[in-house]
Amino acid sequence: MIVAVVPAFNEEQTILGVLNDIGRYVDKIIVVDDGSTDETKKIALGGGAEVISHQLNQDLGATLKTGLMAALDLGAEWVITIDADGQLLGEDIPKLLNHAKEHDLQAVLGSRFINDQSQIPVFRYVANTMGNVYTWLLFGVWASDTQCGLRCFHRSALEKINLLCKGMEVSSEFVAEIARNKLRWDEIPVKVIYTPYSLSKGQGARRGLKTAWKLFLRRLG
Repeated sequence: MIVAVVPAFNEEQTILGVLNDIGRYVDKIIVVDDGSTDETKKIALGGGAEVISHQLNQDLGATLKTGLMAALDLGAEWVITIDADGQLLGEDIPKLLNHAKEHDLQAVLGSRFINDQSQIPVFRYVANTMGNVYTWLLFGVWASDTQCGLRCFHRSALEKINLLCKGMEVSSEFVAEIARNKLRWDEIPVKVIYTPYSLSKGQGARRGLKTAWKLFLRRLG
């Protein structure tokens, strides 16, 4: 069974479109509503997803952990994570799955930066590169797009990965855990659609510094 996990916080504008886009590629969708104050939960339920709600906002890492544990409890063999802002496309899901199966991999990470980078805003490219370098310095593993929300995991990988980070730093923590557990992994190019809405969801400088500090603490154990 293939299960998609979609973390969502106040995504009423895009959540239904994301569910419709990815539904044809997976067997089940779990939306983790992270304490939204809008109609995210109602719309996701109407779109056919199973919804797990946090009563209070707990941030991305905690939300993903909730969804991944739920997917394993359902008996998922493969789990996909994808953002709820519509930036990433469902058509890339079978590409990640096929690459994993063909090469006997336990994890495949999507990368927006492997091929054409002409559509990527300069500030996003710079910020992501800094995140990649920082992840490499802390954990000794290089990925071209540590912050991409589209990922594919076999259950054997998720049973070993131990997520401790509660915030945005979880994206780098995935890479660190893949390395720590010596998982078989790769990354492949995925498409990205930047809109004013999706760009508004990124980290600012202040939150970026906070994320970096939390990753440093994670490295210290």
